[in-house]
Amino acid sequence: MTHPKHINFQAHFTYDAELGVLIRGTTGKPVYVYYKTRIDKRSRPYGVIKLDGAKYAVHRVVWAVVNGEWPESIIDHINRDTTDNRIENLRIVTPLGNSKNKSRARNNTSGINGVDYSNGGWRVRVGPVFGGRYDTLELAIKVRDLLYRELGYMGDHGE
Repeated sequence: MTHPKHINFQAHFTYDAELGVLIRGTTGKPVYVYYKTRIDKRSRPYGVIKLDGAKYAVHRVVWAVVNGEWPESIIDHINRDTTDNRIENLRIVTPLGNSKNKSRARNNTSGINGVDYSNGGWRVRVGPVFGGRYDTLELAIKVRDLLYRELGYMGDHGE
């Protein structure tokens, strides 16, 4: 199989910036995007398109069509909506940068990302950084917010 970076996606698709969709060059119609499918034997929460029998993550193809090259790193959906593939919602980030723009974890029991209740106190942890243990949730949230700013996390991280 041809590596995606050797495919000229601009020869197969155009990008409609107003609608935020790929247009198939052969038909002039929006590309059908598959969801709840698999790429490389792993489930992905992203839309997938097919080209010549191979599957590609649609946000990566949008990037390649608009920028003329296959992205070598992670593409982050700024608003965390993996169905929103408008180019202004996509950016290249490092794995650390991508981890700084996450929704609240499903197993979060406090309802506040970076804060959990343990052994009679509210514990703050942002990534690998332990922020301490506090008597009140309000104080723990303030410390967590300070750590977010200090470590460069998105303002709505965990919401």
